[in-house]
Amino acid sequence: MRVYQTINVLEAMNVRFKKIFDRHEHVIVSVSSGKDSTLLAYLAADYARRHGRKISLFFLDQEAEYIATIEQIRHMMSWPDTIPLWYQIPIRMTNATSYTDSFLSAWGEGEEWMRE
Repeated sequence: MRVYQTINVLEAMNVRFKKIFDRHEHVIVSVSSGKDSTLLAYLAADYARRHGRKISLFFLDQEAEYIATIEQIRHMMSWPDTIPLWYQIPIRMTNATSYTDSFLSAWGEGEEWMRE
């Protein structure tokens, strides 16, 4: 059964943001540079700015990222009133691109990196 609300999605989002910002001093938005996380980060940053606050943007760089992803992340991390949290850490991930190697080691110490 569908229950129709009297407020639209943007108004509902602002109600949720108010709860989040009222309850937490430091708000962090995890971003991937995709359309969903970019929109959420933009709306959260806008809400924070309108209320005299800042948000942190968190991105875990997995090394093998598309150039467009890195460009978008750079753009987002330059937004005013945001605190960039861009992490490049040695991490072992399941490798779905190889029949011989079960894991991919991103940012491995002593290994050749795909990009600086």
